[in-house]
Amino acid sequence: MLTVQEPPHLALTQVLVDVVRDQTDMTTHRLANEKVPVFAFEVSVLEIGHRRIARMLEDTPGVSNVSIPRTSSSSDVLVKFTYQNTDFIVCEPFGDNSRYWIGPVAEADTSMVDISCIEQVFANSPANPLRSFLAKIFG
Repeated sequence: MLTVQEPPHLALTQVLVDVVRDQTDMTTHRLANEKVPVFAFEVSVLEIGHRRIARMLEDTPGVSNVSIPRTSSSSDVLVKFTYQNTDFIVCEPFGDNSRYWIGPVAEADTSMVDISCIEQVFANSPANPLRSFLAKIFG
């Protein structure tokens, strides 16, 4: 019996179609302690870019002073913002991490401000389809 093999590019096309059709919300990883349900959280660099993070923060109630600092090669800080009179950052630790860390600038603030409402904005937002496609391929 003669079997016909599907060309490899068609299989990749089907994966992309599946990702777009089954687009899921972004995955967040909460960081909590005994005093605060969510003092920081992480999102995959494969699901979102730092510029989209800044735009989402600008649209989040209670968040102010969103800025993208001019980066130097030594800085891991990609976005700065203020929430409940506390300064927060979005950073990519070591400049090559698989996740962006979103949390307070000062370590002492980890027991003061609950940012679960900000985390929920991200958790309820769809992941970028192209980035999700790449995540499925490169895992």
